[in-house]
Amino acid sequence: MISKPTVRASLLTVLLVAQCVIYFLITQPGEKGARVHEIILFSLILAALWIGSFWLIDRARRKALRLRLFWIAIVAGAIFRITLLFGSTGEDLLSDDVYRYIWDGKLTAHGINPFAQPANDPSLFHMWDNAIAPNVNHPYLPTIYPPASQALFLVSYWIDGDSFLGFKALSGLFDVLTLLALFSLLQSFKLRREWSLIYWLCPLILIEFSFSAHHDILALPFLIMGIVAIKEKRPVSAGILLAVATLIKFLVALTIPALFFALSKDSRLRFTLAAIATATVFYLPYLFVLKPPALFGSLTTYLSGWTYNSSIHKLLEMAFSSAAAKIISAVSLVALVLTISISVKDKFKAALLSLTAYICLTTTLFPWYLIILTPFLLIFRSSAYLALISLIFLSYWGMISFYETAMWYDNMYLRTLMYSPFYILLIWGWRENRMGRQSGEEYAF
Repeated sequence: MISKPTVRASLLTVLLVAQCVIYFLITQPGEKGARVHEIILFSLILAALWIGSFWLIDRARRKALRLRLFWIAIVAGAIFRITLLFGSTGEDLLSDDVYRYIWDGKLTAHGINPFAQPANDPSLFHMWDNAIAPNVNHPYLPTIYPPASQALFLVSYWIDGDSFLGFKALSGLFDVLTLLALFSLLQSFKLRREWSLIYWLCPLILIEFSFSAHHDILALPFLIMGIVAIKEKRPVSAGILLAVATLIKFLVALTIPALFFALSKDSRLRFTLAAIATATVFYLPYLFVLKPPALFGSLTTYLSGWTYNSSIHKLLEMAFSSAAAKIISAVSLVALVLTISISVKDKFKAALLSLTAYICLTTTLFPWYLIILTPFLLIFRSSAYLALISLIFLSYWGMISFYETAMWYDNMYLRTLMYSPFYILLIWGWRENRMGRQSGEEYAF
């Protein structure tokens, strides 16, 4: 008779092999519209396999068996990444942001401030090449990416110049650093190491970073270690780490008020001074070293004009004018973040709720933005966020019509399908807490 551990290990192997096959299929060439359609379908299958794989490992009763399954999954996750990295054609199928990263790094390497000049500025034409510069998105705008991002773009340019390899190598390194940082987080919060597989096997992480090469992965190790520093009451380290994370991805700033209040009153000043000093160090070169001086690039254009895949904001836009919807969303978000940060007793949960407020009220939610949830999902486990991460690729449906007709089609039915489980499970979890039941300790698989 076959033992249950053998059956569990065999079933896990089948699920992991199936995922590897799908990631290989994702890398195959083809007509763009059809491939986006396939990736959306594949992502739904991968989400089910991801949750199933984690369930098999997490529910193993024997510690030795869990450890063996854990290392099998770690190796499988590495294979998935290698498959996507070397199987990718470098084609900008889901995003062309990586061209901007390389271009920004090139400008910085030549002493030019990427916040000051758009890519199509005639004074920069002598720096154009045939592969990168012509593909920079929104070439009429200067960069939006903050200064710590720019420093890492410079490093990636130093690695391999005008190619994807430099940034892919750097993002791969930060991917591994993120996993190691998660081990430290789980240890600090006295949680099981297997929970890191929520990150390591996540299809959103693999497709958006190993395949599409978004830069948000660069912020994760700093954010995670910043949370660990807060937990371990190291305010100076926390201030530096969280400032760097914010200056890679501004979205991290929404967690800082809650984490600030997690510190004792005596520690808050040191945290603040460390964060301000770090920000000053990163911004000064854009005023005094790189020319011409400028600090924020097209950030205001993004905040005032960009909309994509919103939920509550979309409803507000349908009820009011676009401008009114943005004002209501922005004011509500600021008020909620401050209220949550002060009133919620558990400040780490408050940080997650602040990000939740952003998800609900933002005008723009690209799939890769959800990566910032990772450390908090390992601490506070909720099916609502799992559902959104699993369905977020439905937001790419408009790209199919864009590639086929050059027109972006906003499918409200799919948007409703994507967000409904998230809001239903979020409200259900809130109801459970209000009724005094124990919730948030296990995923409702």
